[in-house]
Amino acid sequence: MGYLENSLINMIFCLTFLSFRFVNSAVYYGLSLGSSNLGGNDYLNFLISGAVEFPAYFMAQMTLAYLGRRWPLTGCMVIGGGALLFTMAVPDGKCCVSVK
Repeated sequence: MGYLENSLINMIFCLTFLSFRFVNSAVYYGLSLGSSNLGGNDYLNFLISGAVEFPAYFMAQMTLAYLGRRWPLTGCMVIGGGALLFTMAVPDGKCCVSVK
């Protein structure tokens, strides 16, 4: 491989990493700030969504300590992508789906 091929591969890798980082941050802030759109008290919903983060941080530290970074990140991306694909099954005009 020549110098130009290596720099092209590095540039593609950096752009992919930056796009993952941007999308993850946008989804996180969208979910955090969109918690007030749920039914009920806006302040209570925001408090609950913030309180859920403390156990999540602890679990993330334990997971990263035992499994490293690659597999948890891959698993979360696959689960998130599957959840997005699942939202296509929700019919138009329905805001929620119940399982019976």
